[in-house]
Amino acid sequence: MKTSSIPKVGVVFLVLAVVLLAACATPEPAPTPPPTTPGIQTVTVTIGGLLDHSGPTASGTLPGINAMHDYIDYVNSQGGFDWSGGKLIIEMDLPDCRYDPAISFPAYDKMVAKGYPIIMTHASFDNIGLKDKAAKDKVVLATISATSGALAEPGWVFAPMPAYASNFCGFLDWAKETWEGPEPPKIGTLTWDNPWGKAHLCALDYVEKIGLEYVGTEYCATAPSDVTPQLARLAEGGCDYVWTQSTAPVPTIMKDMYRTDFPGVLVASSNTPVDDYLPVVGFEVAAGTLHACPTIDWMAEPDSEAVRFFQMVQLERLGQLRPPATFYLNGALDAMLSQWAIATALDQGADPNNVTGQDCYDALLTAKDVDFMGITMPVTFTPEMRQGGMGVKMYEAQANGTMKTVSEWRICPDALKMYPDCAK
Repeated sequence: MKTSSIPKVGVVFLVLAVVLLAACATPEPAPTPPPTTPGIQTVTVTIGGLLDHSGPTASGTLPGINAMHDYIDYVNSQGGFDWSGGKLIIEMDLPDCRYDPAISFPAYDKMVAKGYPIIMTHASFDNIGLKDKAAKDKVVLATISATSGALAEPGWVFAPMPAYASNFCGFLDWAKETWEGPEPPKIGTLTWDNPWGKAHLCALDYVEKIGLEYVGTEYCATAPSDVTPQLARLAEGGCDYVWTQSTAPVPTIMKDMYRTDFPGVLVASSNTPVDDYLPVVGFEVAAGTLHACPTIDWMAEPDSEAVRFFQMVQLERLGQLRPPATFYLNGALDAMLSQWAIATALDQGADPNNVTGQDCYDALLTAKDVDFMGITMPVTFTPEMRQGGMGVKMYEAQANGTMKTVSEWRICPDALKMYPDCAK
């Protein structure tokens, strides 16, 4: 299998020569800069981001925003990213959209007017609400919110991970294969009543297709203080696994499941923070929580290439390590995908003075088994497919405050092909 890689960072060592001049001498003219290598040039491209810095999902997304800066700013400081004609400097415009389309939609329009070829997103309502506009405007939406409805019909939204519905099906396969009870496991949902929270529901038929049982869907407030009634109804149905796609509700769900001695296990979907909340709720309370993750877990895989790289970057930029966070590597992945698309577009002949969304779109369609430091399975896009790395790993929270790998990469079923409703 042919594997591509992101460009490697070049390290430039500067040697400073100090020349002492006589005080009475006539000042020397500024030294002539050394000649540049013919054909080598530095290109600067600005990309945008519709991200939540202070809204209801900020606890999850801020680590991802930090990762975008760690990756982009660090490589820029080292001279930039490689492309065949020279170096690429990426600048980012990341306003606080507060998980509010009333803010993010106008921000999108301003970014389009400025000619940004790529806009990074994380909100499902942005992906769905802006999908048609992005196609008309010819702007790539590089997203780490793998919204089923935005990816089912191939357009200008690209996700380097399986759609939420596909990720859900990958978990269901794992649940069936590892279940040891006398009867098949029963699945339930406790989530947000919004496009992200419900993005897996289009694939519910897969539960029965593989011989499992679905007991029902419960919704909660944006930041609930209590979910006992919802858990009671799920427990009454004999729920063994409670699936959630949310951020702020997770600590409350963990605490209430522990307090009520809920018989089942909480399963967090992709982009649902787990690592972040372990010290918040207490290690014993969170123990047993599962994470169906399309990206590697920072705490569970400290020796991975990505974790070692970003630890080095954090120490160099900040002098200390950031706290482990689920969304950190997701944000890094979005920045890597954007950078790869621009560098590849330049390699394929894009105008260095005007890299367009069309250039990046065309480049992304050539992605074949691109390896982003192993953060996700190798990413491939085709004219028919906008889900990238189609893998999921299963992790489990431990009572000692760590995460444990309980399943290596497994391929997710493509829910978007199986279930047309995912396009809605």
